[in-house]
Amino acid sequence: MTVKPHMSKYAVIEGPFDDASFGIFPELKGRGYHYCEAPIFLYYGEHKSTHHGFGLYHIWEQRLRIEFNLSMKTAMPFLVGEIKTLLSRASIHCEFEHPGGNHRAVVIAHATCNTVVMQYLDRKHVCSIVTWFSRNFRKPKKPRIGSIAIDYGT
Repeated sequence: MTVKPHMSKYAVIEGPFDDASFGIFPELKGRGYHYCEAPIFLYYGEHKSTHHGFGLYHIWEQRLRIEFNLSMKTAMPFLVGEIKTLLSRASIHCEFEHPGGNHRAVVIAHATCNTVVMQYLDRKHVCSIVTWFSRNFRKPKKPRIGSIAIDYGT
């Protein structure tokens, strides 16, 4: 997919699987949380301000443009690679911060400590990648509730 200015915030950034996803988030249940099994998508997203937004555009504005000096054109393949590496072996933590119970999942890679934050979207029945942090930016403060290991065949 080519990134175009003014794309819809729910335009899917193509992942490695046939459905354009990055794989399946596992069903996880416990006291105070329930995540349904759902495909993981990276949307074009939007950036409203610091810590307010989601998707590729938010991650680019918040991190990749400034910290990594990447253009949007180079940011997309970089981020796709980083997400694949992270989701190939990571632990899942729960933020327990949403008053309505739709808590965000925090996925932290074992080897690199890179982090992806995801939100389950009830209406779409998918997990949306909200943001990405590089190398120890966010240490696991929240309880570990599971793990994820997606085989990308690379």
